[in-house]
Amino acid sequence: MKIKKGDRVIVLSGKHRGEQSEVLTVLPARNAVILDSLNIAKRATRQTRAVMQAGIIDKFMPIDASAVAIWCSKHKGPARVGYRIEGDTKIRVCKQCGEKL
Repeated sequence: MKIKKGDRVIVLSGKHRGEQSEVLTVLPARNAVILDSLNIAKRATRQTRAVMQAGIIDKFMPIDASAVAIWCSKHKGPARVGYRIEGDTKIRVCKQCGEKL
């Protein structure tokens, strides 16, 4: 996956299309990401020893990774991710402008 935790992304499809958010969690096995303050569902929970609060809570739900794109701050748009080797390090770059991501 080319998306990492902490990346700034824009949603390309779905009910949150066009909104920007930060990646909280990456789920590579499901090819999904969890975004900050987007795609929140209400879930009813029972009181247990692990969770002492019962009632209706907000839960962040995953969004498919193909529905989001990394946001490039240089050209102010969604970016395709490429890689470049600098010394011993492999870095991610924007394919449109060459800026480090």
